[in-house]
Amino acid sequence: MNMHRKVMINVCRLRGTRVQLNQSVCLHSSCRKNLILERNIHWHVSSSVKVNFLDLNSLNKNPSNMLFGKIVSSIPSVMLYSTVINPIQLCWNCNDSVNSNSIFCDSCGVLQPVNRSADYFQIIGVDRSYRTDNTSLRQKYRSLQTLLHPDKFSSKPKKEQELSEEFSSVVNKAYSTLTDPLERGLYLLGLHHVSIEEGTTDVDKTFLMEIMERNEEIENETDPQKLKEFYTNNKDQLDGLISKVAEAFDSNNIEAAKKLLTKMKYYHSIETKIKEIKQKLSIPD
Repeated sequence: MNMHRKVMINVCRLRGTRVQLNQSVCLHSSCRKNLILERNIHWHVSSSVKVNFLDLNSLNKNPSNMLFGKIVSSIPSVMLYSTVINPIQLCWNCNDSVNSNSIFCDSCGVLQPVNRSADYFQIIGVDRSYRTDNTSLRQKYRSLQTLLHPDKFSSKPKKEQELSEEFSSVVNKAYSTLTDPLERGLYLLGLHHVSIEEGTTDVDKTFLMEIMERNEEIENETDPQKLKEFYTNNKDQLDGLISKVAEAFDSNNIEAAKKLLTKMKYYHSIETKIKEIKQKLSIPD
């Protein structure tokens, strides 16, 4: 059976009674099982068991709706399996069921804790991809900050004030990470359980020699025009690597992305050094 809505169900295992959808309390709470019905996931039902679902469309409009189904069987148990992507948790304020990715409880309207299992792309609400639409990213970020800014919760209970500060901080960190090409790439590597250790030399010796020479040239340079040229050339190198990193992630070539991001770290270090020298010499951008 294929279903195409996310719902929470409490499956009563006692002899053909009702299945209450999106309710945290079953008629027979001693034997209920909370499960998630995830979009496009096959549900495997025990043989000789038939489950009838009613009006799933209305749940998409109002998650707090209670829907009903019937188990038509004399068998005491129903086994349903799905991949849990958006688990249901209980609201800390009213104890009603709420999707862990929800910002506010549908029942009482209070702010919920940030879902720590969600990645930065999910938190901001954009596709998990190295290629980002900065305009869309900025709009979503601003919308979230409008909802979550601590000033809006100054008159709320202390618990909500703390949640607002925490949620807002995570959103800020997510945004700063995703808008920075290097940090975004390193974060994506992390989601693939790959990291670049500090001091890594996973690059060819010729490249390392070029980087060392460039660093020496920059350290001894005081001419504003020369520093500007160094900065422009370095930015061109970074832009080229950003394009190649995007292609590597597009093709799911994580090893290639790692090597390219390693080079990006060196060029990023040069960029930082040039900015520091310009600031020290009071050279305007």
